[in-house]
Amino acid sequence: MIHLPHSHDDGLEPALQRQQKHQLRFSNLNEAVVIWLPEDLYELLAIVEAGEEMSRFVKHSQPRRLVVSFDHVCSCGSQAVGDLVNLAKQVRKYGGELKLCSMSNRVREVFDLCRLIGPVFDVYSSAGEAVESFPPLSD
Repeated sequence: MIHLPHSHDDGLEPALQRQQKHQLRFSNLNEAVVIWLPEDLYELLAIVEAGEEMSRFVKHSQPRRLVVSFDHVCSCGSQAVGDLVNLAKQVRKYGGELKLCSMSNRVREVFDLCRLIGPVFDVYSSAGEAVESFPPLSD
């Protein structure tokens, strides 16, 4: 079951709201890991933290099937794009596969301009569609 990122609780202290806003969320869906990016991926701190956390996760768990969801991301910059390219390289080193999903038109334009959709990343409209596109796992 996918756990969608939940909205922020207005009763939280501002510092706690910022901390939760920067956090990645992880879920499992049909033998794949879905990473939900934070909505503030345009802020440098969020980009650096997200890139480092994804890299640590991949090094530690080496998921064979990884989906990165832009579900609540309105825009992203070159640092975030570079981090995802490096993440894709990490995942491919051990035979895994990384797919992207749920991009807004604005975010997709960044990846299109960099000519990354197709040669580097497959992009899908939803996490479920991305997970379904993976080939069956061989034992």
